[in-house]
Amino acid sequence: MIGPMTDTTPTARGARGVNATDWSRRLGHDQAQRRDGVSAILTIGGQRPVDAEGRLMHEGDAIAQVALALDNLTAVVAESGMTLADLAHLRIHATSRAALLDAQFVIREHLVEHAVTTPITAVEVGGLALAGMEVEIDGLAVRTENRTEGNQT
Repeated sequence: MIGPMTDTTPTARGARGVNATDWSRRLGHDQAQRRDGVSAILTIGGQRPVDAEGRLMHEGDAIAQVALALDNLTAVVAESGMTLADLAHLRIHATSRAALLDAQFVIREHLVEHAVTTPITAVEVGGLALAGMEVEIDGLAVRTENRTEGNQT
């Protein structure tokens, strides 16, 4: 056991950050988040670094692939009527540790831009669906009852 829960920081849209230690906060995300009064859940399938036609973009450039996959994820979340502040979890799949390191910094910048501290899981995998694809990002968004369109903090 790491120790007693030392942080339950209020975060965006009814979530409370839960951090037993502060290492993840230094990276810009929570270890966990608690959401009470859930009114909607959006499961987000793997978002790829592809254009609107589904063609892989930025082959050989993990940083650009992460940025595009995040843009695609953001568009899906928006299409559902939610925003990144509703994100409850992100999972990054990458074909190398180098790509995971690149992903970490791009994702942190993207989340900071949107003022969210979503918990993140990063996984190195042997391969992804498209040849040349280095990253794929899936997630979960949760809308809480105390969050309305007029109350987006």
